Amino acid sequence: PGLQILSLSYNNFSSATAGLGSLNDWLQSDEVNLNELDVQYCGINDGGLHALEGGAAIQCRDLDLEGNESITTLGLSYLSNSIRSNSCRVEFLVLKGIPIGDDAMEVLAQGLVGNQSLRSLGLEELDNGMTVTSAGWVAFSTALCDTSSVNSTYLSNHTICEIFHEDVPQDISRYLQLHKEHPQYAARRKILMKHRHLDMEPLLHWGL
Repeated sequence: PGLQILSLSYNNFSSATAGLGSLNDWLQSDEVNLNELDVQYCGINDGGLHALEGGAAIQCRDLDLEGNESITTLGLSYLSNSIRSNSCRVEFLVLKGIPIGDDAMEVLAQGLVGNQSLRSLGLEELDNGMTVTSAGWVAFSTALCDTSSVNSTYLSNHTICEIFHEDVPQDISRYLQLHKEHPQYAARRKILMKHRHLDMEPLLHWGL
């Protein structure tokens, strides 16, 4: 019951941080049951995203921030913290058209570690002069399969199934496919692939 979809696209929130804070407060109220929040091309900046992200992350299944070009790595760090929270409910996150380079990719990758809700991430680029190099993708690969220890691999992200970007590396694509096709076995398979000579006893304790 109640409002399920809220579209505020093409409104100008560039100077409306207080208004976005009020929206955030509303999103966190008990009577709200919103599934989709669409704030495409609203001129949201880092301060606005900071004001909004907490309520949006715990309330919305779909969060569309496309075209908010004033958001920088700082703003994405606020969003990343909310994504990493156990209370995050976001499954589909669209960041298309936001300037994202290696620093932003590293920040977003930090949010993926421990996240158990996100299924799809839209990172399609616009012609904004920003590019993602191998360093940015390495951060994502580590978030999906941290090989530094068996425990780190187990605690990696095994949930996300889609990343929309024209240059997704093959290793990340393989992890995404594994998450999609074998979600219940993704952690086990990564451990067996990356730690071939491990002691199998911890797997029994983890129920893998």
